[in-house]
Amino acid sequence: MGFITGVAPNVLREYWVSHEFKVQEIDTDIRDWRMAQDESEREQEERRIDCLEACLSGLPEKTHRQVLDYHSGRGREGIKIKKHIADEENVPLESLRVKMLRTRRDLEKCILQCLGKKK
Repeated sequence: MGFITGVAPNVLREYWVSHEFKVQEIDTDIRDWRMAQDESEREQEERRIDCLEACLSGLPEKTHRQVLDYHSGRGREGIKIKKHIADEENVPLESLRVKMLRTRRDLEKCILQCLGKKK
């Protein structure tokens, strides 16, 4: 009984202190790892954006504008934008979709080359 009332609480306190220290140490390691990952991911994202901008600038000005417009709207607004571009080009909406698909494929190749990956 003396152990339970005298020693056990001290053992429990020591466990809590050592456990809390370990948890804090693990949390710090995880936070440091996440910060390194976030920084690395930010650098990769910036590089991808730079490549996208470079590849977009290589397109004819009209196509560049159409690609940005085509992908700018959501829902009904997006449908209106796509119809407007198709009317402007005097082509059916399906033809515009095919054109944008081909343009995206070309952009993807360009971006992968820019990033140093082959496709």
